Amino acid sequence: MQIQNLPWDTDFFGYPVGKIDVEVQISWEEFLQKAQDFQLVYLFSESLLEQTPTKILHVDTKCIFQKTLVPQSPTTKTIHPFTGEMNPELKALALQSGEYSRFRLDGRLVDREFERLYSRWMENALEEDSVFVFQANGEIQGMVTLSLSGENAQIGLIAVGEKARGQGIGIALLQIAESAAFDKGARRMRIPTQKTNLPAINLYQKLGYALVEEIHIYHYWDDQKTNMYFSH
Repeated sequence: MQIQNLPWDTDFFGYPVGKIDVEVQISWEEFLQKAQDFQLVYLFSESLLEQTPTKILHVDTKCIFQKTLVPQSPTTKTIHPFTGEMNPELKALALQSGEYSRFRLDGRLVDREFERLYSRWMENALEEDSVFVFQANGEIQGMVTLSLSGENAQIGLIAVGEKARGQGIGIALLQIAESAAFDKGARRMRIPTQKTNLPAINLYQKLGYALVEEIHIYHYWDDQKTNMYFSH
C-alpha cells in the first residue's frame, strides 16, 4: 500500500496532502499507520468502502459524462469568448460551480480551501483554457471553461448566475463549448460532476451525454494534527 504525496495540493493548502487509489479491500490498520504523515488524504474507489474509520468520510461520488461531438451551429445568446483577467463576477460564478464540491461539503476543511481552490481553478482556466461567458445588462451571468487535448475535450467549470437561470443559458454555454471544441479537432467531450448535482446531470443527459464512469471519493482528515497547521 502506497499513499502518493501530492506536492501541488500540499503547497497550495499549506499542509501534507496525499492520495490513494483503492483497487481491492483495504487494510484500514495499515492505511491509518501510513496516513500519519498526512493531514488530508483523498481515497478513490470504484466501489463503496465498508467499515471506514471515523477519520474517513465519503464526500463525493464523481460522475463522468461523455458524448461524441458533431458539427453544429449553436444560438449564441450573447455568449462569447472571454480573454480578460479574473474579476469578482467570474469568481462568484466559479464558487457557484462548486456548490456540490467535496471541498465545500467536507466541514472539516476550515481554512477556505474550497473558495481558494475554485478561485485558482478559474484563474488557471483564464490562463490556459478557453473561457466563454454569457453577458446581460453589462454583467457576466454565466460561464464555462473548456480544455482540449487532441480529440478529447473536457468541461472544467460551468455556472449560470441566479438572475439568468431558467432561460436555457446552461444549454447555450455547453453548445458553444461543444462547437468550439469540434472546430479545434475534438471529437469527444467529457464532463465531471457530482452524483448529488441533479440539475447538472439532468442538463447533460438532455444534451445527449451518457454516464461512462463513476468513482467514490473519501477524505481522510487527521483531527489530531489540526492545531499544528491552523493555530492561527
